[in-house]
Amino acid sequence: MDTSTMYELLCDSMDNLYAFALSRLGNTVLAEDLASEIILQIIKSHKSIKNDDAFFGFMWAVASNTYKKYLRQQRHEASYNCNFMGIHYETPENIVEDNEQIILLRRELSMMSKKYRDITVKYYINGMSYKDIASELNISMDNVRYTLFKVRRILKEGIEMERKYGEQSYNPKTFAPDSWGNSCYLADLFKRRLPGNILFAAYKKPATIADISLELGVSSAYLEDELDILVNAGVVKKNNDKYLTDIVILTDEFERARNEYVKKELASSIGEIVKNAKNVLGKVSSLNISYCDKNENRLMWLIYFEALKLALWERNSRNWEAIGGVPKWPDGSETLFYGHDSNFRHSRFNGIYGQWENKSKTAYATVFNYKAFENHQNFQPKWEDAETFNIMCDIAAGITVDTDNLELVRLIDENIIISENGVLSPAFPVFTSTELKKFDKILQPLVKQVICVIDAVSDKATALIDDYVPRHLKQKARTIAKFDFSITAVGLFMDILVERGILILPNSKTNLGIIGVIQ
Repeated sequence: MDTSTMYELLCDSMDNLYAFALSRLGNTVLAEDLASEIILQIIKSHKSIKNDDAFFGFMWAVASNTYKKYLRQQRHEASYNCNFMGIHYETPENIVEDNEQIILLRRELSMMSKKYRDITVKYYINGMSYKDIASELNISMDNVRYTLFKVRRILKEGIEMERKYGEQSYNPKTFAPDSWGNSCYLADLFKRRLPGNILFAAYKKPATIADISLELGVSSAYLEDELDILVNAGVVKKNNDKYLTDIVILTDEFERARNEYVKKELASSIGEIVKNAKNVLGKVSSLNISYCDKNENRLMWLIYFEALKLALWERNSRNWEAIGGVPKWPDGSETLFYGHDSNFRHSRFNGIYGQWENKSKTAYATVFNYKAFENHQNFQPKWEDAETFNIMCDIAAGITVDTDNLELVRLIDENIIISENGVLSPAFPVFTSTELKKFDKILQPLVKQVICVIDAVSDKATALIDDYVPRHLKQKARTIAKFDFSITAVGLFMDILVERGILILPNSKTNLGIIGVIQ
């Protein structure tokens, strides 16, 4: 007999089984226990029924045998006179034991699914009848009765079981969202710790809400909404009653291995690039770059900033083409979205803030952010700094700005904008679009050379990620690796240049990684 047919026939027989148990025991509590045991035995052995017509004969045979077994067990238990009141008082041991039972009961209830928990609370705590519960939840009375029988079994087994909360219950992890693309709102989901820790709890294998509850030490009642949000966002998959994280998390262990490998490969490959960068220095120094100190070190920083940017953008453009374009998410995000468990501890590249235009679209600013010089840079931009960029670009383009603007005052205080005799000017290099095109053309041979080196390192290293992700995410991980290794390579490339003294860090904070472009 198939399971669905068995459940259908069993639900129709709930009242009869309960009446059978009650007629023999005369006690509603004991009758519920006996009926629960009969139902459990039928569920366990229904596969042995060869013909659906034989179900009811089988059911009553099981009921009879289960009742006889119950009687045999009772004979071995001591009897007592239920009319004797005796002397009773609560010992401290009794009180502790009762409290422990209550705590265990609450623990088991907190890990139940919403359906089981709702019916249990309505019946045992709110005192609702089977009929009222069935009407409110729009299910049959037999379904309510069967659920309560099952809940009693689950609670009994759970209370007797030794459960241990997972490590995340007292030592929560930090999920650091990361993305590469056009726009990303997904990161807003992870401003709190709970959603990220849910991802970790369901990362390596599918987990029920009870599994996640136990691992995090959080009641399932508080997890249900969070899980719905994560499922709707596309970062968690739900299959029946199990959840599985559907985005890649780059682990601390992987990132250490990745950096070690990539840096070793780069270190043996950049000699020719350094030589060719020196060779273009003369041509770059002849460009008309405003507000730029044209000493050799300053120009070499500009050469490597622009060459690495162009190499990264060209390689990633090929990567997008290879995977069919930028992934789209339910919330409108267009990005490759993943995360880290090390809070960017091993990242050597903080990003490039590409072309931040002013409102009149007459100029834009680009900010290069590398770990190698983050302590030597005045400006650490954020995506919400649109007004800051607008002021910087207006001044670079010669547009009059409101001198009472508090953001302008801050930019002057931090030496990003210079104010002399009432005249405002940028404290960072500014290109015209024509001069920038000349600059990029001069750098093209160098850019191609950088791309070749990054390609060789990244393509070899991509397989490394397979050892650090669960099987269901290996394909996604390989896609992320194409971008992650490119980003890692340019960050470590800059580290090597600084470590070898090819690029000299300034003695104080400057606007090292900022350039403006007049369009």
